[in-house]
Amino acid sequence: MDHKELKPVGRVSGVVEISGAKNSALLLLAATVLLKKPVLFYRMPDISDVRNMCDLLALLNVKVRWLARDSLYVDPTHVRYQELCTESCGEIRTSVLFLGVLLGKYRQACLKTPGGCHLGPRPIDFHVGAMRDFGAQVVLEGTILRACLEAVQDTDIIFKRSSVTATVNAMLCGVSLPTTTRIHQAAKEPEIDDLIQFLQLAGGDVQREAGDIVIRGGQDLQLEQYKVMPDRIEAGTFLIAATILQGSVTVTEVVPQHMTALLSALRQAGASVEIGDKTITLMMNRRPLPVDIEAKEYPEFPTDLQPQWCVLACLANGSSRITDHIFSERFDHMDELAKKGAKFTYKANGVEINGVDFLEGSEVYAKNLRSAAALVLSGLVARGKSKIIKISVLNRGYPGFFLKINNILSN
Repeated sequence: MDHKELKPVGRVSGVVEISGAKNSALLLLAATVLLKKPVLFYRMPDISDVRNMCDLLALLNVKVRWLARDSLYVDPTHVRYQELCTESCGEIRTSVLFLGVLLGKYRQACLKTPGGCHLGPRPIDFHVGAMRDFGAQVVLEGTILRACLEAVQDTDIIFKRSSVTATVNAMLCGVSLPTTTRIHQAAKEPEIDDLIQFLQLAGGDVQREAGDIVIRGGQDLQLEQYKVMPDRIEAGTFLIAATILQGSVTVTEVVPQHMTALLSALRQAGASVEIGDKTITLMMNRRPLPVDIEAKEYPEFPTDLQPQWCVLACLANGSSRITDHIFSERFDHMDELAKKGAKFTYKANGVEINGVDFLEGSEVYAKNLRSAAALVLSGLVARGKSKIIKISVLNRGYPGFFLKINNILSN
């Protein structure tokens, strides 16, 4: 059965080694189609989203093989064009990146519109608009997206607002074209910088210039090995867990500079935070203080940690206003937390949460990846047993999640 039963635990203590970033790994895998030779990835998270991307690569005749727990060998030597109209595209949001990859490399692309977690409206207008800026003809026929590119020229792409996947799509198209592409209002997330570094090491000319990304494309790309950046969202999830459950936890193999907004919020909530070169240690010995959070584009508080923070707010000593400017409908976890006794009111783009003394165990339903993580945290702190239905969604983004949780439990 697709469920997990949890019981309340004591304080946490120990070390959590953070895995490679899901939100970077998926971008890097799409980029391998553009390489001339095989590449070996280290710190590649073994999660279902990565395996779904590998399935799509296989359709393009890219060979993929796991060599160890987090080492993935990708061989695009014999890659070939293929229409990606499979249902597999509907399983993962980043399948849309093959629009730019294939259009740049083969001057044509055809794929099924993407899926992923249900977080409210997530239009692909920015992706289509960027391809049209390149001069492509793009047609949406039901759920099938078709594009072709005949003449190429230097291109300026101006996004109305920042979008990570649209920025990446434009990058992966532009890097194959023998032209110069300038992306205005480019996303600033560190996962974008990880992709930039990957392309640079492979021989590409991709640079950040002020707030833009400039690509001088057309080079042959090859790279023998690459280590995926650490997952700031996984790290943040465990730091929030330690703040809720109390105790002392150290996350290792992290980049603290990527987590400034979260660390500030944790300190405001009453936690003691010590930062090392590649480590963060959090100590918490009290009920959390209420902190208002606004989830926005990087470097602000990440939307992918908003559900987890809501659990903390449910137990805070006071009222917190949680607002999400990225996915304003990303609050399905709140109705589930209400079953545990959470007190809140829906507001524009968010919720106002009134902290309670405790949450009760109950049966809840995980509707997406980050909500699943939040519900796990609520189950570990609640009084009595909890049952989470559709817990498998957690495997989309957290490798060995329960093993890591068990390693820091005191009992």
